[in-house]
Amino acid sequence: MAKQDVRKGFDGEMFFIASKDPVRDYNCAFSYYITDIGYFPRAHNHFRSRGSGCDQHIWIHCVDGEGRVWLGDTVYKLKRNEFILIPAHTPHAYQADLNDPWTIYWMHFKGAEADKVASNLLQRTHVKQNKGAFTDEMRTLFEKMYQAMQRSDSLETYQAVDLILPYFFSFYLYPGFWKEIAYTDDDHVIASVIQYLQQDLEAKVTLQDLADRCHLSVSHFSKLFKRKTGYSPIDYANHIKIQKACYLLRYSSRRIGDIAIGLGFTDPFYFSRVFKDQMGLSPSEFRAENALNQE
Repeated sequence: MAKQDVRKGFDGEMFFIASKDPVRDYNCAFSYYITDIGYFPRAHNHFRSRGSGCDQHIWIHCVDGEGRVWLGDTVYKLKRNEFILIPAHTPHAYQADLNDPWTIYWMHFKGAEADKVASNLLQRTHVKQNKGAFTDEMRTLFEKMYQAMQRSDSLETYQAVDLILPYFFSFYLYPGFWKEIAYTDDDHVIASVIQYLQQDLEAKVTLQDLADRCHLSVSHFSKLFKRKTGYSPIDYANHIKIQKACYLLRYSSRRIGDIAIGLGFTDPFYFSRVFKDQMGLSPSEFRAENALNQE
């Protein structure tokens, strides 16, 4: 291990130290707040040692290169797409690799709920579940917090960070959850169809029309749409049309037949049947009931 701390600027770095203690200066309690935050690219000769630890928890995410972190008697080798949590008041040191120095995002944080999150992050390190890419969304959140703190140390800034930081750490604590809802190409295909249906409620759509828009077979498109939304494509189209019909029946005096035609139902009896299947009332019953409720 090196014998002295080295702190030099790194080309392209972000580095900010808060000048205020928000708990003291604003007389407020915060679940989470940041005291130091930064980004060090290709951090040649980066080294830090604290024999008594520090008052804050320290989070480091390596996105390139590698380095080492000493926690007590344990040495952790931190490589690309790995993170570590250094608990507050814990003797430690960390150093960029001499041949392949790390690029890291890092922060020091405190707060009433910080110990709990820090403990969970540290546990993931202990069981070697500390691997994961620093995604675009995580980078955006990090940069928003950095830019907000750099721009202003107002109470509003600390309150905003208090809300953003647990969301940011959720990507580390619940990676399976975020992986499951990550957008895929299939999600974008379905989202484009839903947007089309919502913007053109008057259209009389067919399954073939929708499948053609996605350049998919009817069979493949139907299975994909059902898997992503829980509805068949036509059922979903009817669902949002009936939602619009409810609004028009409640807040307009348009005739029921005109509402049906305006929503692409050429057969008013079919419209009434679809409406009752979804709402449990016929269109005329729905209008009458809501007229009474508004009196």
